[in-house]
Amino acid sequence: MLISVLFAPKSNKTRSFLPVDLNIALPIATDSVSIDAASNTITLYGPGSSGYSGNGLNIITSNCLIKNLRITNFNGNGIYINSASAVTNTIEGCKIYSNLGSNGNGINIYSARYNLIKGCLIGTLDGTT
Repeated sequence: MLISVLFAPKSNKTRSFLPVDLNIALPIATDSVSIDAASNTITLYGPGSSGYSGNGLNIITSNCLIKNLRITNFNGNGIYINSASAVTNTIEGCKIYSNLGSNGNGINIYSARYNLIKGCLIGTLDGTT
């Protein structure tokens, strides 16, 4: 089953992006997920130094597409792909920023094969990459 996420926020003229503030972890992607934030600049915004120390997105399945999404302020990984069955996922055009001093990575692929990372900007909140 493919789950598609469509972001259709109301107009926000005070920010150049629409933040989705998280203080708990999102559910682990156990079915194929397609997230494309191309029509809106969507940012998954973690709790920073307070709150949980989890990941932005956790993927343990195959054929997921994460596209044009900003992920920032997580103490864990921005995106964590972790499973031998997590194959042929695509992460494309994302901007992923980690906290300085966090234990996470922008994208961490562990025990998974044939995943594609394409055209992403990965760095820290201070702008270094």
